[in-house]
Amino acid sequence: MYSKLFSDCLLWLATLGYSPDDLEATQPELTKEIDLIGDSDLAQVLTAANGDETKGFIRLPRARSRVPLLHLKHGEEHGVEILRMTVAIVGTDDGSPVATAWRFESPEGDGDHGFWHCQPVREMRNGRRIAPLSALPAWYFHDTPTLPLQAKDPEQLLTCMLVAIYGLVQLRKMQQESFADQLAAHIRAIDSMNP
Repeated sequence: MYSKLFSDCLLWLATLGYSPDDLEATQPELTKEIDLIGDSDLAQVLTAANGDETKGFIRLPRARSRVPLLHLKHGEEHGVEILRMTVAIVGTDDGSPVATAWRFESPEGDGDHGFWHCQPVREMRNGRRIAPLSALPAWYFHDTPTLPLQAKDPEQLLTCMLVAIYGLVQLRKMQQESFADQLAAHIRAIDSMNP
């Protein structure tokens, strides 16, 4: 089960992501073939038992003209508890849909990925289709680089992902205005890395 802060944060983001203002401001054709979770279904997803994963994608608030989509998986693999957040960011380039995706993950045991990290993604592990990902060039890696993150728990991992999508200044502003500054300590931890 996700922590209250983690769940509350995603519910807040989904509320913004599914708001009529946000949907009208983006190109709806970008997500027409993608299995989106309705905002009314999100609370059920976030209180699901350990081992569950989203059956579709959570639509997050747009990042400029692009639409971030989130897939969650939480459970046990290889004898350790894992959290996997895959974010695909869909947009257009010269009128054609394009996307990039990154997976943000908790440590995976004592192996090569035994630390909080993110890495690029070419396709979704769960078989869910995001057609614009097929436009990625053949040379685009899906397993490297694996970048270490300033995270020690799921809330910090989520904050790292949000900073990557929206930038530190915009995320700070968004959450101060409509999330009662609840991520302030996690944002400060990331901000403290800057001299």
